[in-house]
Amino acid sequence: MKIKHTLYLLPVFLLAAGFLFAQETGEEEPSRLKREDCFLGIHFDFHATHDCKNIGQDVTEEMVDTIIDMVGPDFIQVDTKGHPGVASFQTHFSNRSEHITADQLRVWRKVTKRRGVALYGHYSGLVDHEAGKQHPEWQAINSDGGYAAGTMSAAGPYADELLIPQVIELGKEYGLDGIWVDGDCWGLTRDWTPSIQEEFTRTTGIETVPTEPSDPNWHAWSQFQRELYRRYLRHCAASVKEAVPGFAYCGNWAYSYMMPEPPCDEVDFLSGDYSDAAGTGPVDVVRFLSRFFAGQGRPWDLMGWGFLLGEPSLQYKGAVQLQREAACVISQGGGFQAYYPQKKDGSVNVDLLRPYAEAADFCRQRQKFAFRGEVVPQAAVVLSTDVSYIRWDRNNLRPFAGDASLGTSICRTLLDHQIPTSILTTQKLMDQMESFPLVVVYQWEALEPELLERMTQYVRGGGNLLLAGTPMKPLFGDLIAAAGEGQKISDGVTLFNLGSGRFAVIDIDYAPDEVILSAVDALFTDRLVRVEGDPCVDLTLTRTADGLLAIHLINITPPEDNARFYDSIEPVGPVELRVRLASAPKAVTVQPEGTTPVTSYSDGILTVTVASVPIYEIVVIEEADQ
Repeated sequence: MKIKHTLYLLPVFLLAAGFLFAQETGEEEPSRLKREDCFLGIHFDFHATHDCKNIGQDVTEEMVDTIIDMVGPDFIQVDTKGHPGVASFQTHFSNRSEHITADQLRVWRKVTKRRGVALYGHYSGLVDHEAGKQHPEWQAINSDGGYAAGTMSAAGPYADELLIPQVIELGKEYGLDGIWVDGDCWGLTRDWTPSIQEEFTRTTGIETVPTEPSDPNWHAWSQFQRELYRRYLRHCAASVKEAVPGFAYCGNWAYSYMMPEPPCDEVDFLSGDYSDAAGTGPVDVVRFLSRFFAGQGRPWDLMGWGFLLGEPSLQYKGAVQLQREAACVISQGGGFQAYYPQKKDGSVNVDLLRPYAEAADFCRQRQKFAFRGEVVPQAAVVLSTDVSYIRWDRNNLRPFAGDASLGTSICRTLLDHQIPTSILTTQKLMDQMESFPLVVVYQWEALEPELLERMTQYVRGGGNLLLAGTPMKPLFGDLIAAAGEGQKISDGVTLFNLGSGRFAVIDIDYAPDEVILSAVDALFTDRLVRVEGDPCVDLTLTRTADGLLAIHLINITPPEDNARFYDSIEPVGPVELRVRLASAPKAVTVQPEGTTPVTSYSDGILTVTVASVPIYEIVVIEEADQ
């Protein structure tokens, strides 16, 4: 069976759509927020298979209304096509499930449209097993000549024959506001399709195409695969948006740490879903992920799984656990959504959403002081674009499914000691390096030549640079030579002066936290905010949409026995802040309660005592010159 358009059915479906929408109240349709203005969402999917029966049977308007009443989302994302490649709506294409009892997607659209809630589709991109069965020739080809089962070629017919026209169908016939494309950048595999090999040779002049990491030019081959994906992504997004003006397009994890490069213009927002797959705890993971997205200069959100994988079945998080994860996201200025699986018929067990309803209310209370906040530059950790790709290729990882463990490690070290930290790619850091009082290079054996040059300029101009790890001496040999003899400030740490700036070299591989922090203390002497003592709080500084200084305090106390699931954590407090201000402020409040903390001002330092941080408190300061 071939996947193809059945255009003769189009008028029938359009009439049906018009009839359904005409049955609504007749009142003026409420406006829906554009994705860039969305703060809170909820995601459902069920990755339909041919074994799913009675799809749509129990998806009712009452169910959708109840979800909206409980959570109050700005947007909802629902299943349209998952990784198995079986469409769960009445599409015109032959990948539609044969067990659709009622068109669940039209119910979601009817109610969300009536309620003024944006609706997005969950749609699997390059990972599509049904398309692979129906069109084996659309699949990528492995180095041994066999098909990469269920993984589409980014340079093949799949995009133009299925993905683009089917997403356009979702936009035009169902009125969806946008698409969240799953299984795409992280699903990309290296593709030895003959035409791709020919283009590689023609473009690069390399005649022998590599087949394994030990081969010469393996990295060049991998970089070519990445460029094929960029071309595919731009083409898909641009084609859909041209056909459906105003439609928002996102690739799950595109331009995240898995694809650490500046976003293309065609993608409207950034997003990704995180779990506890690495076993390191969602809080540590999300602290890193949110800081990366915050540095990309594009509307973004993160999707926390409302459950964790367990035995014998899924186990669902409580409200406190969700609130703390959400706090780590919204404190960086982004939006938050939670993921709950739909049942195999497309319906939702609304009782499972009650903890998220509490978390949603928690977020709404803080929205005014958090959403779209501009992070105040303090410490910047570099994530090298080129060297990340070199590392992943050396370890034969997928082109865009990289390892961020080093970034997570240094991020946690700094954040656990109340050093506000941003994570920036090579280009983003070069664009704004001078705005950061401290730049951290951690365990990079190489960096882009232009970044090395910019770092030298940064130090000479008054910046503070921390170089941690044994590869640093050969990598920054010219910088060290120009500075001359340095001052040893602790075991393994040497401080150098150059121009009007300074840099420290930690000559220890994977240095312990206390060594890294001794170097930070020597370099970063003019922090905007200091936290007295060593409480378990995460500190972020932002400017609110109103221009106020916001100090975000998140309780990161481990749950009892480091449990994976928890309903409570011990409050932290009192927490004393020392804030550098030119003059005494007009007002200081602790939000969202709006209480006035104990404060004092002397010699350019505002001292604020926050009595308690149960989960997430925001100290908002109205400065005298505002």
